[in-house]
Amino acid sequence: MKDGKLSLWPFLLVGFALLAIAGMLIFHIEKLKETVAALDERDLRDKTDLATEVLGASLRCGDWNRVRAFGAERRGDGIRVTVVDGTGAVEYDSDATGLAAHGGREEVREAMADGIGSAVRRSETTGEEMMYCAQKEGAYVIRLGIPCSRVMEPVVRAWVGLVLSGTLGVLGFLLIFLFSERAIRRVRELSLERDNQERVLAEMRKVEELRRDFISDMAHEIKTPLSGILAVADVLQCPDSLPEGERAALLESIAKESSRLHELAQNILQLARLESVPDETRNGFIVVDVEDLVRGVCARLKSQAKSTGVKLLFGEIQPTTACCDPKLMEEALSNLICNAIIHSRSPDVIVSVERAQGGVRVAVEDHGIGIDPVHHARLFDRFYRVDRARSRDRGGTGLGLAIVRQVARLHGGDVTVESVPGKGTRFTLTIR
Repeated sequence: MKDGKLSLWPFLLVGFALLAIAGMLIFHIEKLKETVAALDERDLRDKTDLATEVLGASLRCGDWNRVRAFGAERRGDGIRVTVVDGTGAVEYDSDATGLAAHGGREEVREAMADGIGSAVRRSETTGEEMMYCAQKEGAYVIRLGIPCSRVMEPVVRAWVGLVLSGTLGVLGFLLIFLFSERAIRRVRELSLERDNQERVLAEMRKVEELRRDFISDMAHEIKTPLSGILAVADVLQCPDSLPEGERAALLESIAKESSRLHELAQNILQLARLESVPDETRNGFIVVDVEDLVRGVCARLKSQAKSTGVKLLFGEIQPTTACCDPKLMEEALSNLICNAIIHSRSPDVIVSVERAQGGVRVAVEDHGIGIDPVHHARLFDRFYRVDRARSRDRGGTGLGLAIVRQVARLHGGDVTVESVPGKGTRFTLTIR
């Protein structure tokens, strides 16, 4: 009997082990099911958000051809696209035609009320268990749906592995392990895909925001001189005769504002050209004596500095050469020095040249009013001005420092700023 009782222990241990393994696997598979469902729901929400952004403009202008093309593309990915109007009528469905009103569908009803809605239910059209997400866009609701069978595919595979483990023992356990690995890999893939989609959406929004800001800033910059030209033109068109002195002053004002517009257009074109220059352009650079280049720029700007009461001085000038585009470098240095002459309110501007590791460093320093640190991060953005009113009165387009940064980066370097309010500012242009 002892031997009989003892002989049962291995079977009991194996049985308990199999039950424990089975229970553990069932628990983890249920957790996996919840994780996959949550990830796919988030993924479907991201896709719905993207579809709303893509189709919003088409729906507002009634471009149903674009809507149908988008639905056909998504149908190829196994995603059903439905567009419902404010009354609940189905305006478009990628999988069926002649559908009844969808206003009573749970996800559509939530979207109409709260802007977004979701549901998991059996489709009344296809009879298949589906996961839906709907989002309101103007007078329409855009709904995306995917079959739950596709969502739960990794979980089904894991269950198959569990059944095999019960019949094949250790081999079944190994099969479950392999299926679980595949399921985990699928979860990771879904997570990575969702992260990539979120990153792409964030980049798209950032690009769109930059585009809107650029157009808004450019329109604002153009509007100011145009308004001045139009106002003066109105005065000149008046039938009443003007004194010759006033007429000359008005014509001078038109010329000044026209010159500002021309400079703005030239700078915008120059910046666009610099941003579109390929890296191969560096092959056309030539070796230039940087000391001669800097002294030549300062000589041309000396009279401008003198007219504003600024002394243009040289600091340490180390003889050095660099491989660069001399015209672009002259423009960048002119912008930096003119910026210091016009805006720093400094009694002197000091220009120095020194060798840097693998390149050259040119510094433009003043002892003027300085720049508050809150402005440093945006100084090299297009159209950014520390003091918009004073900068516009003193001239300039707000693109000079942006051009300097682009030239520096084209030469493998960059431009930085160090400034203390009330003590002065130092701009450093590095090329390599």
